[in-house]
Amino acid sequence: MNKHLRSCIKGALLIFTSVLATNSQAQWNKQTSGTAEILRSVKFTGSGSGYAVGDKGTILYTSNGGSTWGAQSSGVTTHLNSVDFTDNTKGWAVGDDGIILTTVNGGTNWSKQTSPDKNKLRSVDFIDENQGVAVGSTSNFGLSYIIYTTNGGQNWTKAEYSTADILFTVVQLNSSKGLAMGNHGGVFRSSNGGANWSVFTIGTGPSIRSVSFADASKGWLVGTSGDIYHTTNGGDFWDEQNSGVSTQLNGVYFVNSSKGYAVGNEGVILVTTNGGTTWTEQYSGTTEDLYSIAFTDTDNGWIVGSNGTILHTSNGGNPTSTLNAKDMGIQFYPNPVSRTSGINVEYTNNSALDISLLNHLGTVVYKSSEFDTKSERIDLNNLELTPGVYLLRIADGDKQMSSKVLVY
Repeated sequence: MNKHLRSCIKGALLIFTSVLATNSQAQWNKQTSGTAEILRSVKFTGSGSGYAVGDKGTILYTSNGGSTWGAQSSGVTTHLNSVDFTDNTKGWAVGDDGIILTTVNGGTNWSKQTSPDKNKLRSVDFIDENQGVAVGSTSNFGLSYIIYTTNGGQNWTKAEYSTADILFTVVQLNSSKGLAMGNHGGVFRSSNGGANWSVFTIGTGPSIRSVSFADASKGWLVGTSGDIYHTTNGGDFWDEQNSGVSTQLNGVYFVNSSKGYAVGNEGVILVTTNGGTTWTEQYSGTTEDLYSIAFTDTDNGWIVGSNGTILHTSNGGNPTSTLNAKDMGIQFYPNPVSRTSGINVEYTNNSALDISLLNHLGTVVYKSSEFDTKSERIDLNNLELTPGVYLLRIADGDKQMSSKVLVY
């Protein structure tokens, strides 16, 4: 390497040192759900009480933070897409074919409420035990659909709005103002509790899947191409943030105005500690698609997804202590390595490894979970890397390691 390149790498190494601390393996652990159905929504009502809903009428409940999950009887086989509770006893779940379920005893019993139509409901949000909004799509042309209630769902009424694309998510910021969002950047806004809605479009039209507000002003939304947008004025204007991924993001949750998470397909978990100025990827330990995330405080969070996946963290997903390559029986070489060459990884055990390569911004530039032999080669030639310091991240179940790699 020439003198100029050594100087560049030395500078990159200083920058990378701080990134290394936030991109070491994070602590998310699988919980036993007892189902293989897709779980699409999760909601916690207290420190240990939580609910997850999903396909074929699945409703799961835990009273101990997920140490054990048990099935509740929904009385339906329809896919359930969203769940919300206003306290420890009163909740609602919505799904396909206009299904609306409610409970007044923490899920011991669920009963049906009457929807105006048999349209697909994808999201529900109650601001109190009386006022709620549900959104989705019509069954015929897949257009936007909004209904609301002012009496806890005893009566649901179709709202007044201009027809647009499918809606995937809804949030009520207060008793008057609400936002509903969906395909092609479509955002519906209500100022009268959900009875009437006006529509506008965000940016270049991202397909929005989820929204979360830390307070009445600051909110974030996520979409299908790794899109993340942020508002500081209650949703009137939105600015794009760089997620560092192109994977579809399905869920977002902010525990406060600084710290938030986004989850998506292929096991992607992103975290920010500065309101989204920068996002970094955490290690999920799964390649299942992840759909929904909820926290009860800054430390305890849960994620649900495909194949009955439930993940839990008790430390906010913060990095755990990592082993070195020798301790894990791993060798990788060469280091430094040419960007037109490759990295060879050898493992003493015949095991499935998760291998990732991240740049100095924390963006994943290579990821593989298909490794089930004792050796693999990471071909760098097709990755179009720039010279600098990268992080090689390898996990085998609970055993994890991270190491810096110089690419020239």
